Amino acid sequence: MEQPEQDIIVDDKNEYVPCPNGFHSAVCVDVEDLGTVPTNFGPKHRVRLTFQIDKVRDDGRRYLISKSYTAKLSDRCELRKDLQAWRGTDFTPEEVSGFKLQRVLGKPCRIQTIQESSKKNGNVYANIKVIAPYDGDAPLQPLDYVRMKDRVEKPAAQSPTSVRQPYQAPAQPAAAIPPGMTTPEAFAASQGAAAASRPASF
Repeated sequence: MEQPEQDIIVDDKNEYVPCPNGFHSAVCVDVEDLGTVPTNFGPKHRVRLTFQIDKVRDDGRRYLISKSYTAKLSDRCELRKDLQAWRGTDFTPEEVSGFKLQRVLGKPCRIQTIQESSKKNGNVYANIKVIAPYDGDAPLQPLDYVRMKDRVEKPAAQSPTSVRQPYQAPAQPAAAIPPGMTTPEAFAASQGAAAASRPASF
């Protein structure tokens, strides 16, 4: 006998809850290789860093926020700028020639997040504007988070165009904020100065 099928109700609600504006203690909980991704500048090898912050949502879980980068450490690349600001020192030539990005996993930092509206759909998203060294006595630790690579996903039909392509290397080398610290620039400058005398954390 055929069993009655339960209705599947769909709606237009967005379950994404953006991080609140402000400066936060944070910890890196995931490093993902996104493979080769189409961009406005052609296909690029992209990676994503995900952080938990010290604020919790209504459901009691910590807020998460991620930032994606082109996987390069050349001088002008945003990944290098953020990592250097985070660790408080420049990379050595040896590190630049082959830095293992997973070294940032579990490392604490301070970040500034700002909510911004998407020009495409009007939805509000939180973006990381500053990553700086953590200088407190009780760094945030990862909590109740499973890395994306370790999650078990249900099999799903995918079209050939929706499958993430693995990266192919080219054949040729190709928190409490002091008064007045209200802008990303001021915060980054203060944190950079404070970190100048500390060794790199990764």
